[in-house]
Amino acid sequence: ELDLKILEDLRVSGSTAHVVDDARAFAGMYSTAGVHRLAAGAPGEALRLLERAVAIDPTSASAWANLGTAQMVIGDLEAARRAYERALKEESSTMDAVSGLARIHRAEGRLEQAEKLERKVRRYRERNPYYLFYLAREELAAGRLADAQRHLRRAVRIKDDEPEFYEWMIVVARKAGREREATKWVGQLAQLTSPRS
Repeated sequence: ELDLKILEDLRVSGSTAHVVDDARAFAGMYSTAGVHRLAAGAPGEALRLLERAVAIDPTSASAWANLGTAQMVIGDLEAARRAYERALKEESSTMDAVSGLARIHRAEGRLEQAEKLERKVRRYRERNPYYLFYLAREELAAGRLADAQRHLRRAVRIKDDEPEFYEWMIVVARKAGREREATKWVGQLAQLTSPRS
């Protein structure tokens, strides 16, 4: 059963939206369902869904990375390694796969290789606006408004066409009692989302 209502509030920035073929869409659906089953503590169900995802679209790096994670959860490090390596073969910048390989190296005592991969993941995350957005939300939930704002400002500098970043800047400014700053962000959001003529 597929419920697309969870996507009804999704706003996609112009620079990240793109059309995918049916195989990629269905692989993504199975991969996402597998991740949810894994998070719900059902690794066997997750594996079946993730194996189906990579069978439908063997070029989906994210599906391979998710399969590797499920295999790690059940303790099959060798299968996880193969899945992560396949993900990187399909797309060399798949950080979930790099991070997974780092965990495998660490578990097997190859600390130098693990640390090298972990540094690569950290450098990537520091430049990833969506990771910074995630950190900002965590900081806001913990009441650390200045840290939330710092992460959001950095995210906006990296990707200035994501409406949700501006919406959260408004929230943070208002929580901090800075209405003038919130008004500035409201104006910038309006410019970003207004129809182009």
